[in-house]
Amino acid sequence: MAEQDIREDQMTITNTVDYVRGLKGKDSVLMAISTLFLDVMKERSYLTYNSEDAVNSTIIPGSYSHGGPIIGTSGKHGILLVLKSTTYIVQLDFNFDNKFFFRYSSNNGSTWSDWKSVTLT
Repeated sequence: MAEQDIREDQMTITNTVDYVRGLKGKDSVLMAISTLFLDVMKERSYLTYNSEDAVNSTIIPGSYSHGGPIIGTSGKHGILLVLKSTTYIVQLDFNFDNKFFFRYSSNNGSTWSDWKSVTLT
């Protein structure tokens, strides 16, 4: 089988994939890219925001529903979306009054920018 292997520098370059190869225990498996995306963006939990520390520590990528305003915003109930790349984290709060709020951290959540709002008309 080793004679059939393709070196990484000889692989075809593409902009789309159907499957991603991964490990599950000791087995090599394929996962549909759509399933991978859904797993990454799945709802992580329902959050109750009663302290700034609770919001600041929400750094795992995914979506979080909330039933009240997030500390630092004037929003209402909605969905908090968390995105992360290396040490950069973005929190986007989509609430149900035609606004969304966002803020970012460039140091893994140690410090955060102020919340900014965008109003949709």
